[in-house]
Amino acid sequence: MTRPGMSARRGGGQYAQSGLEVVMDAGKIVEIGTPAELIANGGLYARLASLQLMA
Repeated sequence: MTRPGMSARRGGGQYAQSGLEVVMDAGKIVEIGTPAELIANGGLYARLASLQLMA
């Protein structure tokens, strides 16, 4: 059973200034967007963010 995971890494240059997050699950990119967009989409990022708030 694979547990959902999230990885976000900010690099240099334009990406770091864009405010975008990259969400990965099992080594694949599953979502890209700003934190507000990712939460509004209700995907993996939103689920993990809500779990973190409950902790």
